[in-house]
Amino acid sequence: MKEAPWSNKKTLNTPSKEERLSLEILEFEKYISPTPRELDSRKDTQREMERFVERELGLKAVAFGSHCTELCLPGSDIDVDIRSPSEGQEISKQTLHQLRRCLTRSRKCGYHEITFVPRAKVPVLTIDSPRYFMSIDFTLNNPSPSSDRTILWIQQYPELRPMYLVLKHALLALQHPRPNFTPMSSKNNGMASYTLVCLIVNFLEVEAKRHGCDKSSATYYSDLLIEFLGFYSTFDFQRKGIRFYDTNPYFSKGGTNSIMIQDPDVPDSNVGRSTSMIAELQECFAFLQTSIIERKVDGPQNSILERIIPVDQQYPLTGGQRLEGRDYHIQPLYMVHSDSWVTTLREKAIRRADRRDKRDQRRQARQPDQPLDDIDDVDDGGDLGYGNKKWSGKKRRWQDDDFTTTATTTSSHRANGSKNSNKKHRPSSSTKRDTSH
Repeated sequence: MKEAPWSNKKTLNTPSKEERLSLEILEFEKYISPTPRELDSRKDTQREMERFVERELGLKAVAFGSHCTELCLPGSDIDVDIRSPSEGQEISKQTLHQLRRCLTRSRKCGYHEITFVPRAKVPVLTIDSPRYFMSIDFTLNNPSPSSDRTILWIQQYPELRPMYLVLKHALLALQHPRPNFTPMSSKNNGMASYTLVCLIVNFLEVEAKRHGCDKSSATYYSDLLIEFLGFYSTFDFQRKGIRFYDTNPYFSKGGTNSIMIQDPDVPDSNVGRSTSMIAELQECFAFLQTSIIERKVDGPQNSILERIIPVDQQYPLTGGQRLEGRDYHIQPLYMVHSDSWVTTLREKAIRRADRRDKRDQRRQARQPDQPLDDIDDVDDGGDLGYGNKKWSGKKRRWQDDDFTTTATTTSSHRANGSKNSNKKHRPSSSTKRDTSH
């Protein structure tokens, strides 16, 4: 199996490891870019959905996201926003319900191939059918200036696209030990794609020259990748925010626990609001940087980029460059240890111990005349958790070594006056004494 399918022998035999990494980054960009078949499939799917929405709903469908910015990976979905053809007209969530019915009735996909999340902040209807090369996401009235801004940034910074594709692929592959965190998932406390774009652009605009990244150098892309990971792995996201087109690119933020990145087109919006686990994300950056640096000091001449982009045998039977569309799978890159996760577990253990100590103190301080309902269970009381208390069925009371508490009657009996309890016991007919003789 070829170690790095995006590279060639000439590149892997480059003596300088920094130059080799730079060449690999550019070659990986060409390797992971959409193939002609993927491009045709994406364009055909986009046109099909636009015509379908216009014919069935009488509305306008506009594609946005990575499909339009050309920052898509082989399995990236197509984002389609449904809008009214006339300005000012609002569209309700019922439109997505109607769209689902139209899709199933016209047999565009099966009912089980549609996922609808109506209560999300931005309601989304997703089609995940093997009929299409990729999944399709529908939203309502969701203008996305980030797509237009990303296209302008790509034209301004050619380095943005190869850097983004390498970092996103590596972060998607990275498996963090913390179960509720995924580096490249805004739904799981991680980053959105536009957040990563903003971080790269900020580094290119402000920090690249400060860290010695020279465009004329043969190691330019290698320096950008390593310095990017090193800079944001130690950046003070807790106290500083990032903004664009200002004399001071950093500002002191408030008490939010997420990354603060001011949207250049919507100043009141925070691009990084979904990234709430900052320490875990910085661990991912540090892990990727360490992996690259360790491979740079290796002895044999081999692929350096393969250290953060693991590959498996993914050659198609047709002899093409790689598998296409949903057939392309990102191999996992496991991160074994996490200091932040260990610290979190330790803090949880300390809080549990504190609660247990307070509970034990309350049990020791309870008084003998305390009502039965307020008595906590004792840990050493066997299966029922009653401690050294015993239930006496005849006397209907709790018998303890220290005190005895009479079981109270229910509120309904007290309200009814406990009529049955005042009646005298009448022996049954079978137990009556025979007094006829």
